Amino acid sequence: MLKWFSIALLVVTSLSIQAQDNIEKESWVEKPVIHSIDSKHNVESAVIILDKRRIEFVDEKEGLSAFKTLHKIVRVNDDRGIESFNKVYLGVTDNADILDIKARTILPNGKIIDLDRSNIKDMKDEDGNMYKIFALEGLEKGCEIEYYYTFKRPATFFLREVLQNSVPVLDASVSIISPKRLIFDTKSFNSPGITTILDTSSAEKRQVTLSIKNLIGAEQEKYSNYTANLVRVESKLSYNASRSTTERLFTWNELAKRLFDIYNTYSDKELKRVDEFIEKMVSTNTHLKGTRS
Repeated sequence: MLKWFSIALLVVTSLSIQAQDNIEKESWVEKPVIHSIDSKHNVESAVIILDKRRIEFVDEKEGLSAFKTLHKIVRVNDDRGIESFNKVYLGVTDNADILDIKARTILPNGKIIDLDRSNIKDMKDEDGNMYKIFALEGLEKGCEIEYYYTFKRPATFFLREVLQNSVPVLDASVSIISPKRLIFDTKSFNSPGITTILDTSSAEKRQVTLSIKNLIGAEQEKYSNYTANLVRVESKLSYNASRSTTERLFTWNELAKRLFDIYNTYSDKELKRVDEFIEKMVSTNTHLKGTRS
């Protein structure tokens, strides 16, 4: 029994590793230098030079999984910028879900300080949600923070990525990669400057990338719905070509039908009680008619 369990575990592990090997790997420049940016950004506490996101859907033995990668480069110009970006929060609760993580500080003099993975800590917020957190070391004015990580999560067919925040973003992008049969529709909000590129050159995968450059920092105004007015990208699964290339998924009509079924389906017990009630009413009406005559 132990032998067969070991074999089964090996097979499952091998399939998981194979799936991870099939996803696109993130990388960075081995010998980075401080980026040259427009002097108008020197008055900002921080500037996000790169905000690159990628969500890749992969078929695994247990079903469809999603692998999300986030790659950021941030210039910090003053103490406020350092305080805002010296810690990185990962929305991941289990170390096993983190497939790859790298982070470093690049100082103006060219020195590089790499992240020690043992410095990744657990943190619980006010609502009881668990996060991973790590602090970057050696930050000083004019330095750059660079990090990327990839983690696995259950697949969801509705995506939202907010690209704008309180500091300028020079280059932002979101890529959605899926098996060829899965077709995602995408839409951007609050910015006509987003470009969309669809790449179908791969025989096995479909990729759509939305990108935008030179996003201004959005100041939070009192009584305003801050998040709703930020530049964002939303996406949803619209077609499963293995089932149908014309039948759109997750439509309002489909939702209406499901709600109708939920609220208009009755159990046998409920139907029996209705029948009993009708019989009682008929019997009562018959009795009343007999009394009147």
